[in-house]
Amino acid sequence: MGDPVSYPKGLFYALTVLLVFTTAMVTLALFLSGEIGVEWILLLAGLLAMETVVSGLSPIWGGISSEGGHLRVRLGLLLRVDIPLEKLESAEMFVGKMPIYLRYGVHFAPRKTIAAITSRKSIVAIQTKGPVRAYMHGFPVKVQTFYISVDDPEAVLEMVRPVLGEK
Repeated sequence: MGDPVSYPKGLFYALTVLLVFTTAMVTLALFLSGEIGVEWILLLAGLLAMETVVSGLSPIWGGISSEGGHLRVRLGLLLRVDIPLEKLESAEMFVGKMPIYLRYGVHFAPRKTIAAITSRKSIVAIQTKGPVRAYMHGFPVKVQTFYISVDDPEAVLEMVRPVLGEK
């Protein structure tokens, strides 16, 4: 039902830069000390690139889309959930201050809540009629409330308005 709505990527880019910088400094220190050679540097660089893509630090895998009767949320391997559209209870812009333990990152919180926050701006709150299965870091969890950062919250709300009967 249209193109996926992406998420703000600032946090993921910052984590990628931090990961690359740390690995580069450790690799340089080991190379200068004579502990490793050029072939090891190339191997570590390749593994680091694969890690950033697989873990979700790359914007390649991510977004929210509506397809096949489901609202599909993906953030790499960090978060994956397919919410049946008939189980949606509400969807709205989140206005307020997020608790400190939910501010940035992907978090499972008390009362069956997941927060996938990569930016304090444009957070959509989605409530379901009952728990749905989500996968965080590959592990299944039951969730009823989602807080998700997106680039275009209005597009996400447009996806679900017909199902919720809103205008």
